[in-house]
Formats: sequence, structure tokens, C-alpha cells
Amino acid sequence: MTQELFNRVCTLTIGGAEWSDLRVQFQISRTAKSKPSPATIRVDNLSQESRAAILRGTSLRLVAGYAGLAGQLFSGTIDEVRHQKTGPGWTTSLTASDGRQAWGRFVSRSWTSGTPYKQLVQELAGQMGLAVPASALAMVKGGTRGPAAMSGFAHREMDLLMAALDLQWSVQDGALQVVPPAGSTVERAILLSPGTGLVGSPEVIEFKACRVTGDDGKRRTVKRPAIKAISLLQAGYYPGRRIKLESAEHKGEFRIDRADHRGDTHGGEFYTELYLSEVL
Repeated sequence: MTQELFNRVCTLTIGGAEWSDLRVQFQISRTAKSKPSPATIRVDNLSQESRAAILRGTSLRLVAGYAGLAGQLFSGTIDEVRHQKTGPGWTTSLTASDGRQAWGRFVSRSWTSGTPYKQLVQELAGQMGLAVPASALAMVKGGTRGPAAMSGFAHREMDLLMAALDLQWSVQDGALQVVPPAGSTVERAILLSPGTGLVGSPEVIEFKACRVTGDDGKRRTVKRPAIKAISLLQAGYYPGRRIKLESAEHKGEFRIDRADHRGDTHGGEFYTELYLSEVL
């Protein structure tokens, strides 16, 4: 596959406008945490008309990678925009986030005993303006054992509910993602090896403590190695997805906890930095 990873391509869409022939530099950090994932994007030489049309709250989508393998790296909304004169042209600097719309939404709701937790999750996500894929609801089991009520910011109530259900939630491309704390999504594992884009040698950066539920139903704390690995840029790497790592030092299945995409269409870095934890 490595031979296929050449010829950088990038398409930036802001609102209804799209560009694929300008210099774009980006830094995107996607995490498995419930906080919004940030992106910083710089684009050179937009026209005056295009610059004037970019406002806070406008939707932004970035597709990048190598020819034939490019995919969506980020989808969110613009938080800040700044235009700066640089020599004969202009540079537009954007900060954006995925899931920002979920913050600041208030919920006041009650449910009767026996209400499926899936219903609570779906209503909270709807209040936050998030899409709810079937794969997220499939992770949620059981129902309320008595009357339940929530009143407050919806994202905080979701934090409390997921903690009680021993699950982890995040926003990925405007949709709710739900996974076990030491588990992964249902998609097949991606092979990461020198032949599929692995750059250099992965390294253990720490050992993470994680609470898991054993087959006996008891909760216990285990330590998992956290590994940092660098790959040629690929859009398929996102938090929660399973990685099959094959290197001289490390082999096994890991979950992506964080994926940092960095790139410049006109040279320099074009990599994905992965922070992985062992799947239990």
C-alpha cells in the first residue's frame, strides 16, 4: 500500500464554496473525549469575495490525503476567522471545532421507571443537535430502575449518564460516538505497519490506568500501555477505531485515543500522529 501514498490532494469546503487548488495547511486533533475536537487551518490567496463570505458559525469540511485514498479529516463549524496580508497575497487563518454546537444546550426532562437508556441517550443527543447512528445506540443497554430526571447542560448530563453506564462518548463529524472505556468501534481494524504507512518506530509513552468490568461483573483497575505512532496521512484514523499494529517492537490490537492530522499541501509534513491504548 505504501506505493499508493503519494500525490497529495486536499479539498476545503466552507459553507457552499469549495477549493482544491490553493495552498492549505492544517492541524486537526480528534480525541475520544466528550470535549469538542479542534482544528486550525490556513489557506492562501482566497479572493476578496470569498474572504468576506467566511463568518463564525459557518460549516467547514476538509478532505485530504493521497490521490485515490483521500477522505474526510474534519467536519465542524468555524469559531474564529482572521485575514492577514502576506506579501502580494492574503492568508486566511481559521479555528474550528467538531461538536461545539453541543455545548450550551440546556435540557429539562423526566422519564418514568423502565425507560430504556437508549431513549435517554437519543433525546440528549437530539437536544445537542447531534446525529445518532445505530452503532452508538447499540452500545447502550438496560433501562431506568425508577423515575429519572435531568436538568442542566445537556453535555454534562450526558457525561453523568455515560459514566453510570460505564461508557465513553464523544462527537465525531457531528455524530454521537459511544464506546466502552477500553473498547473500540465495530469497524474492522486497520493494519498499521511499515508497508501501510508507519513512519519510524512506535514508542510507549506511559501506562494508563483504566477501570473495566470483568467477566464476573466486578469492576477493577488495569494498566494499559499507551503508544505513540506516526503514519503517513490517512483519513481512516479516528478516535475509537481499532488498529492492528505490526512493528519490530510492538504487535497487537490497539484503540485510537487521539489522532492528530498535520499537513501542508505544498510540502513539509503530511502525517497522522496516533495515540493508542491496548484493547482489552
